[in-house]
Amino acid sequence: MALLYAFFRHILAIFRFIAIAMNRKIASPNKKIPYKIFQKQNLNSL
Repeated sequence: MALLYAFFRHILAIFRFIAIAMNRKIASPNKKIPYKIFQKQNLNSL
């Protein structure tokens, strides 16, 4: 059960990252989000 919950949270984090990336791409197509920053934010949100 706990494993399923962790998996679900991971999927939600991925979808949130995709949504943020899409918003950033629409706002400024020439700027890309560094993966390290996303990784740091993702670790902080866990």
